[in-house]
Amino acid sequence: MIRAVLKRKFVFLRNSWGNNSFRVFLFLQILLIAGCARHVPLYHPLAEEHQTQAKELFARIQKRPGIKTLDGDVTVTWSGYGRKFHFTGELQAAGTGRFRLSGLDPLGRPVFLLVIHDPSFTFINTRQGRGYTGPVDSDFLHQYIPAGVTPATLFELLTAQLPDTGIDTVIFGRDDRQGRYWFIFPSARNFKRMAEVDAVSGRVLRQLIVNASENPIIDIHYDGYPVSFDAAAQKKDIFLPAHLRIEGASIPGFIAISIDKIYADNDFPDSLFILNIPKSYNIVHVK
Repeated sequence: MIRAVLKRKFVFLRNSWGNNSFRVFLFLQILLIAGCARHVPLYHPLAEEHQTQAKELFARIQKRPGIKTLDGDVTVTWSGYGRKFHFTGELQAAGTGRFRLSGLDPLGRPVFLLVIHDPSFTFINTRQGRGYTGPVDSDFLHQYIPAGVTPATLFELLTAQLPDTGIDTVIFGRDDRQGRYWFIFPSARNFKRMAEVDAVSGRVLRQLIVNASENPIIDIHYDGYPVSFDAAAQKKDIFLPAHLRIEGASIPGFIAISIDKIYADNDFPDSLFILNIPKSYNIVHVK
């Protein structure tokens, strides 16, 4: 039995973490921050020689091993309003648009659980005995998931992976800093995705999604390559960062996510992403 199943037999509890409703949904903002980044990065056209090098680098990135699932321990810190909020948790995710995030108290008990199984989500707040459920493409969830960031795109952003697209659709540019390229990918609904990439290693250093008005709706910086693997996991040549820094105009300060440890690359059972709200809870169906 895989770790993801063994560790998910939680007992729903009420506890004394406080009644600040902002904290209830903070985990959503941690992963899915909407709003504008502080600035749109400038990039410049490449000379023919560098254009060829950038295309070769992109082709090499597409051939290297990718990540289809993520099972890890995470630590999250939010700094804003002159204070910090900190929690540890467990995250399971798959590139097919499935997520499970558990926020834990100091004793390892779940304070909240979020499951996204595209096209729907379920959220349980064990402190308040309340559950929310509805479609991913809902006004409720769009408060935290900006348009243009689908669950499948979110997985790529969290794992610092680039879109799987043809080379002819990519625009290549250079950064003002030496040794870095910008890859620009067109997306649906007039959005475009931008990635800052190290010209030698091919490591993704930053990704943004920008709307038609050239305003970034999400901006993520990556660091701490490579992430730490569990001793039992088969370590592969994976370009996965341990640290993510997310900024946006919707909140002051920043959000920092540390992937403390990665476990075996598992094929998660579909049941892991089905969350039943206890009948004793107050259930809210959102649209």
